[in-house]
Amino acid sequence: MKNFFPVLMVLAMAGCAAPGPESGDTQAAVVCSKETATGTNLIVTKCRTVAQAEKEREDARAAGEEINRARTGIRAPAGQ
Repeated sequence: MKNFFPVLMVLAMAGCAAPGPESGDTQAAVVCSKETATGTNLIVTKCRTVAQAEKEREDARAAGEEINRARTGIRAPAGQ
């Protein structure tokens, strides 16, 4: 029973290891980053594909622009 904790730790660490991209497709590559949520001191590791990270970045940029437009009273052109 005293060997349970070291074995559990090794298995937990092995389960967290993400395999690298096998096909060379950069959009399928997994990128991990450490992030701190607003209002907390807890740091979490968030892993996502390059495509997911780019989509989140674009969504955040678009949301920021929308907030700025709402504050300044400028509306988006009809086509957007």
